[in-house]
Amino acid sequence: MKIKSMEYGFKAAGLVFVVLLLQQAPVLIRATDADPLQDFCVADLDSEVTVNGHACKPASAAGDEFLFSSKIATGGDVNANPNGSNVTELDVAEWPGVNTLGVSMNRVDFAPGGTNPPHVHPRATEVGIVLRGELLVGIIGTLDTGNRYYSKVVRAGETFVIPRGLMHFQFNVGKTDATMVVSFNSQNPGIVFVPLTLFGSNPPIPTPVLVKALRVDTGVVELLKSKFTAMECFKTTLAGVVLVVLLLQQAPVLRANDPDPLQDFCVADLDSEVTVNGYPCKPTPAAGDEFLFSSRLATGGDVNANPNGSNVTQLDVAGWPGVNTLGVSMNRIDFAPGGTNPPHVHPRATEVGIVLRGELLVGIIGSLDTGNRYYSRVVRAGETFVIPRGLMHFQFNVGKTEATMVVSFNSQNPGIVFVPLTLFGSNPPIPTPVLVKALRVDAGVVELLKSKFTGGY
Repeated sequence: MKIKSMEYGFKAAGLVFVVLLLQQAPVLIRATDADPLQDFCVADLDSEVTVNGHACKPASAAGDEFLFSSKIATGGDVNANPNGSNVTELDVAEWPGVNTLGVSMNRVDFAPGGTNPPHVHPRATEVGIVLRGELLVGIIGTLDTGNRYYSKVVRAGETFVIPRGLMHFQFNVGKTDATMVVSFNSQNPGIVFVPLTLFGSNPPIPTPVLVKALRVDTGVVELLKSKFTAMECFKTTLAGVVLVVLLLQQAPVLRANDPDPLQDFCVADLDSEVTVNGYPCKPTPAAGDEFLFSSRLATGGDVNANPNGSNVTQLDVAGWPGVNTLGVSMNRIDFAPGGTNPPHVHPRATEVGIVLRGELLVGIIGSLDTGNRYYSRVVRAGETFVIPRGLMHFQFNVGKTEATMVVSFNSQNPGIVFVPLTLFGSNPPIPTPVLVKALRVDAGVVELLKSKFTGGY
């Protein structure tokens, strides 16, 4: 169920704008953490030096306990919060020895009917093993897959893997407590709890934004916000169990942007039967030279064609085969007054944008590391913004006239996870009891929300 790319209305007569393309340098930016440059670099959590990660303790001060931890040997109280689950994080903040090693680990315990609510890890892929009990593991794909919902009841000794940036959850369908251990290919994978991020950010996302995005009245939004006033109900401390750790740093060149091209161009053969990561190339004689140019974003579509009051033209590799292997793509979005580009995530790219006309409230919500900090600004014509890969964000037209923005990505196929559609309109649907537990409302509210997204976006 791909966003329907319509021709947009944008007469650029006399308007020149600079598109900020994000593939700025050939430096290897990895999808896993950077390779270590020494045997170990035990994190100095008290250092005043600011780096991407943590500075190292002097080797003489490190001791050898950095190689070992008993933090997840025992579990905490599964009834200590409304989720009916308890998480022990063992990232670099709790285990300084993993600094620069590109791995971390969590243990999650569940009461019967408990859930690890829908969430996203913006900086890591996850692999997990169920140690006891039986867990429904649900993973929801991007819009590329039609928000396909993949699920299975995973039992003791069985494993699962969750690609970086995709929304997922676990729900205890058994009659006894359950426990799982998960590992990540980052020392600090980050976590974006979707219900908490939507309804409990700090400061709150403005209610009119959520009313438009969820297609419900103010009362329903305020009810949902009232359930998430205390952040600590999500992040809890536990502690136990001997386990096998599946470490995910498997290869030294998994990149955070697309792989470097190995030729001048590789125009995507969209009809090829060959399956690769991306698309195979058309033969050079068949490529022509039109792959360098596109007029797809020159005009805008109908901003009132859907309930969002916005219209998106995607110019990723499917719409512009010439960007195959070049690691960039572009979208144009037009907005009616009061229109929104609803809360969403790009799992495979950072985004940089420029407002061409009008004024847009741009909102970005940080991960739990930041206390779900809500960053926002009204961005006006000629002003720009940047959104880190994997963070939830939205745009909302606060002006009295139509607005237009153009955004660029450092991937030929950045992917998109529309949060309301993913939660309430996946195919097949996420089971209602999972959402009742995650959102802390009754089944009637969940079914109301689901009814708003039966036709997609």
